[in-house]
Amino acid sequence: MTSSTFCSTLLEKLKAKFSETLVSEVEEALNIKLSCSNILKSYTPYPRFVPISITGSRCELLCKHCQGHYLSQMIPAETPEKFLAVIEKLAKKDVKGILVSGGFDRSGKLPFRRFVSVIKKAKLLGFTVAIHAGLLSDKDVEELCQTEVDATLVDVIGDDQTISEILGLGARAEDFFNTVVRLKESGLFVAPHIVIGLNHGILRGEFKALQFLSNVGTEALSLLVYVPTPNTPSALDAPPKLEDIVRVAAQARRILRTAHLTLGCMRPRGWYRTLIEQAMVLCGVDGVVNPSFNTIALAKDIGLRVRKVEGCCVFKSL
Repeated sequence: MTSSTFCSTLLEKLKAKFSETLVSEVEEALNIKLSCSNILKSYTPYPRFVPISITGSRCELLCKHCQGHYLSQMIPAETPEKFLAVIEKLAKKDVKGILVSGGFDRSGKLPFRRFVSVIKKAKLLGFTVAIHAGLLSDKDVEELCQTEVDATLVDVIGDDQTISEILGLGARAEDFFNTVVRLKESGLFVAPHIVIGLNHGILRGEFKALQFLSNVGTEALSLLVYVPTPNTPSALDAPPKLEDIVRVAAQARRILRTAHLTLGCMRPRGWYRTLIEQAMVLCGVDGVVNPSFNTIALAKDIGLRVRKVEGCCVFKSL
């Protein structure tokens, strides 16, 4: 069986899993994508774009779905002095960009303020800089503007119960929405993220978050898929159903027609990972982080040209 025949067969199998209504929505989403661009970007962040944790392995918030687990995959730099040493070392290794991240405090915020001067230093060294800063006040946004970062990554959660139950925050969906609005009004480039199935693999608030982004406008959106993580309170959860993932992705493409829509780093592993990637391609995403060979083959089979990009998926211009 040729690659083209295999992918065409797989395309029909994927469609057969969905209701007639959802199949129609997927086809509409893909047509919107193809009418705007026939390029699918294959993003490879590492080793040219690396994450730095300014809290090391420490996280005060300890959300149920993470518990600080993913901080171990970042370069620790708990002080401005350590941060400066890290970026100077990375500059010598031809690293092009960094993600400033880390554990959040009890208010749902990355404690970035004392790092403002060294983040700005990273810009002077020529790095593309993104930051995952959490919930932000007007004063926080004012401070963040001083760093001259290239992108602010913001989780957009549309359900109060999910925020309380999973994140352990006393915040509401409107607080996440207001952070996006503050950042947009400041002139910073905002790259919202929506985690599909964050509430134990069940959809709660994803469509509300999409509608908010449609109302205020967004240049980019990165979709992530909830991963039940070992050694966390959510370890025994099932991942989101494929149909639910597709419902969110197709709706995102349909209402955010020209936004740079991508499948980001976070998604389950194994055979389901590839299936999610392929379903996202059918829903008209513009890019996928580290796609599998079979996903690339499917993209080519439906008429997309695959372009390899070394960097973070939120950047359309890379």
